[in-house]
Amino acid sequence: MELKKILRVVLFWVGIGFISWLAFHSWGEIQSYLSVVDWFLFGFSVVVAVLSNVVISAIFWNLLLKHNVDVSYLKTIRLFFTAQIAKYIPGKVWVIAHQVSSIQKEGVVLGVAMANIELMMILVVMSLLSSAILYAFITSFFFVVPVLFIGGFIVWFFIKYNFLGLVLRVFSRFERKNRKENECGEMAFGFLGIAFCYVVFVILYIASYLLMLYSVFGFSFDESVLYIISLSLAWVVGLVAFVVPGGVGVREVLFIATAGLIGQGVEVEVLVSIAVISRVWLMMQEVVGVAGALLIPDGKIKS
Repeated sequence: MELKKILRVVLFWVGIGFISWLAFHSWGEIQSYLSVVDWFLFGFSVVVAVLSNVVISAIFWNLLLKHNVDVSYLKTIRLFFTAQIAKYIPGKVWVIAHQVSSIQKEGVVLGVAMANIELMMILVVMSLLSSAILYAFITSFFFVVPVLFIGGFIVWFFIKYNFLGLVLRVFSRFERKNRKENECGEMAFGFLGIAFCYVVFVILYIASYLLMLYSVFGFSFDESVLYIISLSLAWVVGLVAFVVPGGVGVREVLFIATAGLIGQGVEVEVLVSIAVISRVWLMMQEVVGVAGALLIPDGKIKS
């Protein structure tokens, strides 16, 4: 086993151990919150979060089509959700390997890889924009619409144009010799469709976090904004933390540090409880998403 693979495995289990340690040392505080959870709202927040991922899978579908990977939307939903479990396996390649093996077509490896990289970039942008919109809500509502509007254009440009392909064509002789093979395919959505997906994602993303924090901790909207922004920043770092599978441990550390700095005076036990319960909440989304994707009848899924 290569050193990098060993390091990923070790860091993954260190992350698991760290979360377990956090839960153990704050178990009394966590139990006090769990005893008063509104389970209906909590479950509803999971469903809303899964729906936001359904919107993400629509964006992923367009990225696949752009890179000439011709699959149906229902097939893309299954590809997207079932691959979420693979991210916990040390080595980012397993998500792409799972999707390529599920498509069962030749010549799709590059397209699937590029679609995944672009999706990661788009998710970073949309998560940060969602945080900016939330911050605008409590500071100056006037900026909400401009941020939402500008964000829609940014996301559309990322989806519409093949920036990664351009970079490859510039630096790779292979790409320059095969430009025709790397031309963008026709996407299912135009600007309005992409903008609609972006707006719906922002609404569902923010709503899911608000519902989760209220159902468990009873936080008001203003109180939740601090934690949602901190959780979003931690989620972004965990997403791009290639060394640690699933960002396990990384997100929790960054959230506690960020929320502690922004909201001075907040007890560490409260932040630890939010970090641990949020991780469980994210994993529940993935399990529900996978179950839903597998329930789609095979007869309705066209490759």
